[in-house]
Amino acid sequence: MLSMDAIMCRNVITFEDVHMVNSPGCTVSGDMLVECDGTEREVSAEERLALDYYKEVIRKWNEDLGKFLGQARKNTNAKSFAVPDYPQFPPICKSCSE
Repeated sequence: MLSMDAIMCRNVITFEDVHMVNSPGCTVSGDMLVECDGTEREVSAEERLALDYYKEVIRKWNEDLGKFLGQARKNTNAKSFAVPDYPQFPPICKSCSE
């Protein structure tokens, strides 16, 4: 469970870099994808569609989170609340777990 401050911080960060947040090893800027190992490549049309869909899912998640926070603020006795699950980033990146 996250504190209300952590939820708000996470929400602000999500709005700033929607297509980079929660990425398992790559960042996307414009039409370029930079892998966790430093290699760069152009985003394919199929990957662009997946990223656009992900942005829409994140937008909806933020709306739902805003509604959730509004309800949570009304319950002043609770110290922390369960947060809606964060959407998974599309599987377009290499895996660099080490």
